Amino acid sequence: MNKGPKGLEANTVLGQRKAKIVCTIGPASSSEAVLRDLMRLGMDVARLNFSHGTHDEHARMIERLRKVAEKEERPICILQDLQGPKIRLGDFDGIVNVQKGQSLTFQYGTDYEKTGHLPTQYDLSGKVKRGERLYLYDGRIRTVVTSVHEGVVHVRAENDDARGGQKDVCGRRTDRKRRFRDFPNPSLLFSSSP
Repeated sequence: MNKGPKGLEANTVLGQRKAKIVCTIGPASSSEAVLRDLMRLGMDVARLNFSHGTHDEHARMIERLRKVAEKEERPICILQDLQGPKIRLGDFDGIVNVQKGQSLTFQYGTDYEKTGHLPTQYDLSGKVKRGERLYLYDGRIRTVVTSVHEGVVHVRAENDDARGGQKDVCGRRTDRKRRFRDFPNPSLLFSSSP
């Protein structure tokens, strides 16, 4: 049976728990002492959030987790939580006030002040189609694509908000057969999660 606090046995059937314990490892839980305590308390999976930190920091954390797991003589799974892909809006001055029902347009590399189209850092026009959803600012602004014409993506806002440049654009695919494998920069990909 796993090393752990008294009472852990009450949550087991024939010495086996029916659930796994997943712990998100961050700055407050990254020391060897805390990792050891988490393992002794039943942690089965250590989740690393790859939205934060560098690859070197994560590599050091994985080494630390393996070292502590070896000392504790217990297996530990490491879950790398990768952020869904995103495309960023381009630079523009000011704030765009978005109201429910309002039409917005996106165009790759455009000048917002000259065209009125919100600039994107990737050409969405060949990747989206009518009826698909686009989300701005990590989902706070919800839109639906109404049309795509001559490199311009037209959307309708489904809620109110106000945002400036350099925010994220994420999409929800309605056609699961279409993929985004040909995006040049994986960190700027559309979200294909439901």
